[in-house]
Amino acid sequence: MTKNNRVRQFKLQCLVLLAFGFCSDAFASQSSTVQCPSDNFADFVKEFSSKPEVQQAFIASPVIEQKVVSTESKPRVVERKSRVLDPQLLVMLAPANIAKSGLSMQVQLPNNVIVRDSNGEVLKIFTFKHNDCWILSRAEDWSLESALDAQYPKLKASPAERALKRGAMYNQLAIDIESSSSSQLYISALNSYLHGADQGSAEAAFAAAGISLSGQAPRLENAKILQLLESAAKSVPEAGIALAEFYCDEGNYEEKRACVSPEK
Repeated sequence: MTKNNRVRQFKLQCLVLLAFGFCSDAFASQSSTVQCPSDNFADFVKEFSSKPEVQQAFIASPVIEQKVVSTESKPRVVERKSRVLDPQLLVMLAPANIAKSGLSMQVQLPNNVIVRDSNGEVLKIFTFKHNDCWILSRAEDWSLESALDAQYPKLKASPAERALKRGAMYNQLAIDIESSSSSQLYISALNSYLHGADQGSAEAAFAAAGISLSGQAPRLENAKILQLLESAAKSVPEAGIALAEFYCDEGNYEEKRACVSPEK
C-alpha cells in the first residue's frame, strides 16, 4: 500500500472513530498540516466558517460545550469538556446555511462569533483563543426552545406568550450568571419581547420598552419605544404610568429639564 493510500485509509477510519470520541489526537496530528488561514480574527472566521477541514484543524481538544437545560424550578446552565464537538454546531456557520436559516453571524472582536435570529429563538456564541493560530475553545448554546418546551408544554399554541416567557428567561439568566455573555442574553431578551409584541402581547411590548430603557439591552429609537408603550398602556396599567413619564422625559431620567410634552 502506498503512503498516500495509507493516509487516506487512516483518515477514513479515524472519521468513523471520531464519532465515538476516539482518535481525536491522531486526527489532529494529520490535520496539523492545514496552515493557519490568518492571524486577523475576522479573516480567520471567514475561512473557518466555510471550510470543514479548517474547522477540524483548529478546534481545541477538549473543547468546552455549554448549553441551557430545564430543571423542575428553572433553567440551568451546564457545561462539559468534549473530545469531539458536534459537527452540526459548525455546519450552521457556513454562509449559505446562515442565509437559508434566516440567521445572522457577527464577528465580535477580539475573539467571539455570535449567531442569532431576530426573534430571540437562537443564540450561539463561539469563543476562540490565539496561540500559533486561532483555535475554537468554547461553544455556548443559549437557545431556549427545549427549555421552554420542558417547562411550558402548552406554549407552542401561543406564540406571543412563548416569546414573552422566552424573553423573561433570557433576562433572568443574564441576572443569575456572571458571564461575559450576559450582554448577548439581554439582546436576545429584547428580541424575544419585540417578537411577542409583534404577535399582539401587551405585556411583551411593555417588557421590550422597559429593558431597552433600562440600559441593559440596546436603546430603541424613541418612536419605537413610544409605540410599544402606547400599545401596552391599553391593557397594562403600569405601562400607562411609564408612558406618561416617557411623554415628559423621553427616557432621560437623569437630565433635569421641563416636561417635553406636558399636554399628553
